[in-house]
Amino acid sequence: MTEEDAFSVKIKRFALKHFEKQAEKLLPFLHWNRALERGGVRTYAVAYVSVMIFFLLQSLLIAALGVVLTVCLSLWFFPLVLAPLFVFLGYFAYPFVKASERGEKLTPEVPFTITYTSIMGAGGVSPYTSFKRLTQAELLPASREEAKRLVYQVEVMGEDPLTAFKKAAETTPSPSFTAFLRGYIDTTITGGNVKHYLQVKMEEALRDRSAQLKIVAERLSTLLEGYMAVSVMLGIVFYLMWATGGLLGSGGMGEQMFYLYVSVFTPLFAALFVWLANAMQPKRPFADWSTYKVAAGSFGIAVAVFAMLFWFGLFDLTIQFGIATLVFTLPAAIEYSKISRENSGVEKGITAFLRDYTEARKTGLAPEKAISELSRYNYGEFSKHLKRINWLIETGVPTREAINIFMRKTKSWLGKVYMYLLIETIDVGGATISTSEALASFASSTEAIEKEKKMTMKMAIGIPYVMVVMFLVVVEMLISMLGGMALPFISNMEWQNIVLTLAVMLNSVCAGFVTGKITEETAAAGFKHIFVMILICLAVSTIMGVFF
Repeated sequence: MTEEDAFSVKIKRFALKHFEKQAEKLLPFLHWNRALERGGVRTYAVAYVSVMIFFLLQSLLIAALGVVLTVCLSLWFFPLVLAPLFVFLGYFAYPFVKASERGEKLTPEVPFTITYTSIMGAGGVSPYTSFKRLTQAELLPASREEAKRLVYQVEVMGEDPLTAFKKAAETTPSPSFTAFLRGYIDTTITGGNVKHYLQVKMEEALRDRSAQLKIVAERLSTLLEGYMAVSVMLGIVFYLMWATGGLLGSGGMGEQMFYLYVSVFTPLFAALFVWLANAMQPKRPFADWSTYKVAAGSFGIAVAVFAMLFWFGLFDLTIQFGIATLVFTLPAAIEYSKISRENSGVEKGITAFLRDYTEARKTGLAPEKAISELSRYNYGEFSKHLKRINWLIETGVPTREAINIFMRKTKSWLGKVYMYLLIETIDVGGATISTSEALASFASSTEAIEKEKKMTMKMAIGIPYVMVVMFLVVVEMLISMLGGMALPFISNMEWQNIVLTLAVMLNSVCAGFVTGKITEETAAAGFKHIFVMILICLAVSTIMGVFF
């Protein structure tokens, strides 16, 4: 037990000792028992309310101090008066926030959990045994936690599996997981065919996932269009404010607003849309940080390149910044493209392998022999991994360990899930034909879903690039217009051109991250968009400079 846990236990003991009776009287009015269970908060409701009462009393002292300071000194101390309200609202909201987080993590995994139990069911494994095996599934962390809760109820609390399933259905915050558990309970109680129910539920989960991803893709496409529309509108407004200030001789205010827009509004606006996209997209359990690590390394090199160009006065500031940004983003863009291409190739290869594996099993080949025969085929990026898996098996390494070695090397989460399901089917029943067919069908359906999602998002990728070109054209036209007027209060038009072009480049950096997050579910994809956008900025500004 850590020091933090020990301190928390001491507070709970103290609160229960002094405020347990008050908490028991207050609890019926709060109805927090179910909220704590749904949030996965492992604390008795009475203990939770007792601790809240303890901190409420502490906050009353802070509120009293706040009243004195507000009356004697300043209204700035008035928020201290609201301390009891903040404490109560915090304790009230906490279990609901935890339930929401639990549901957000669990819901994207539900189709894979249902598929797992369905494939295991096809091999004659009961759902409870499947959930018991899920407690070791590191690839599905949220499902693993749910499985641990269910197994705890059975093996520690002594409940029968059906009662544990019923309790899990009542306390889980994921509607799809609740529907799956209740359907299983009803099928078992009425004496229905559990295998058929699991198969139908897997097909239904895949259809629901396909429909959900299609809706999400359409919403994300609309979100990207909205971001670009508002960016263009705000950008043109602030550019015109800058130009109008120059025409009227009050450029100071216009320039200040323009600098505020570039340095504050643009990054905050981009961060808002990245957050919205993250809230809308289905979550995957693990993130790959390798692209960001490469970017962190190249950032120092980019700063050094910029400093060198600036020190020796090579090119103007626009080109210096552009070159430094290209140096910063190119390694990360290459790294992400390599990982993305490899992951996509591995997933496609595994899907094709599973289809052929099923056909090989139908001919009577053992799982290991089927892998040996298929290792001679070409499955793209997966071929080299399959050959190594076969070599390890032939040298005496157990099949599970051989596949686990592959899973540790690949960065494709879907690829890991496919192969995890394969070794599970081999372990529990020798990978029967029915389980192999179910796994191949799941992989093919998932591939079709992912392909449809990517096709939907590809249609929106060109919008940010149009925005960048539009901004650059507007900038060059404004500079040409104001420079041609030879107004006495507009000086150093070359510097103004540099400032406005830099603003477009900074906007391109923000737009690149937003585009990457919305179209490919990760901001790491933004590095390649930023690289291309900066190239466009340098090319277009050079070409426009010739004509204007």
